[in-house]
Amino acid sequence: MWDGIASILIGLLLVLVAVIPGRAGTELLVGRALPASARDAARRELLTIRRVHLDPAPPRRDD
Repeated sequence: MWDGIASILIGLLLVLVAVIPGRAGTELLVGRALPASARDAARRELLTIRRVHLDPAPPRRDD
């Protein structure tokens, strides 16, 4: 009987440990807009880049 209760309590503790950081991480990633000044500064910086050069992928060999 005690083993079952201990297992349930450990499971609840693991759920709690997973939910708290998950909720904090979600709040950091979703729902917060970048301040207008930082957004404008990033846009100005990105617009100074003339071109991004990517090497083409090598041709595929089917043999």
